[in-house]
Formats: sequence, structure tokens, C-alpha cells
Amino acid sequence: MPALNDGELDVWLTEWQIEEDGYDVAVGDEITWSLYAADQPWIDHILKAPRTVPLQLDFYAEELSEAERATREDVRGTIIRIEQVVTDPDKRGFSMPETHGGQQHSVSSLSDRRPHHGSIDGWVVRVRR
Repeated sequence: MPALNDGELDVWLTEWQIEEDGYDVAVGDEITWSLYAADQPWIDHILKAPRTVPLQLDFYAEELSEAERATREDVRGTIIRIEQVVTDPDKRGFSMPETHGGQQHSVSSLSDRRPHHGSIDGWVVRVRR
């Protein structure tokens, strides 16, 4: 993954929310998002390589706690990169993704899903503000 340049931000999108809402964006799209603090421990659990993803898009923000809603940050920008994050179930048979097993694949949009073994758990979207 290329390092962040000035004015760039990585954002987490949770797959079940994308799928449930039929949401799609593509590289080059202009966005205006209300973002909230990401669950960094969960992202750390999933991703193979350590990576800070400070904010997440949450379609169910009304269900967040007051403290979580207080982290809101409105962001406008252009999507410059999208990565599909694919995991396998924990080898012990749990439905929890395997620790640090997440593979990242660059795609052109949320609907441009690369073939994969396992399941898509989320997306890391890079935005240039």
C-alpha cells in the first residue's frame, strides 16, 4: 500500500453495510461523507500488515453511542484508491476472521469485486481532500 500523501485519508467501509444498502463508489468519484472514529482494534485484527485507518463510513450512525457520534468528521474529497479486504475464517472453525489474515486487493469500485477465496470483510478507501 502506498504511503499517505498530504491531504489523503484512509477510510474503512464495512462490507455488510455496503451489501445491505447497495452502496457503490468508484475511483475518481467526488464524495461528501460524515465519518466516525473507526474500530482500529478490529482493523488491526483483520489486516495482515499494520495500518492506521482512523475513520469509517457508518450507514447506521444513529445507532452509535453519544460518545461515538461525537467523533463525527465531515469529509469532502475524491476517491483515489479502493482496496477490497478479504479474510478466511479462523482456522479453529470460528466465524471470526483469521487474525492478520486479511488480504488487500486494489479494485476500481465497490462493485468491481476481484475473485477471492474467503469473504470480503470491508474496504479501505483512500480519499484526497
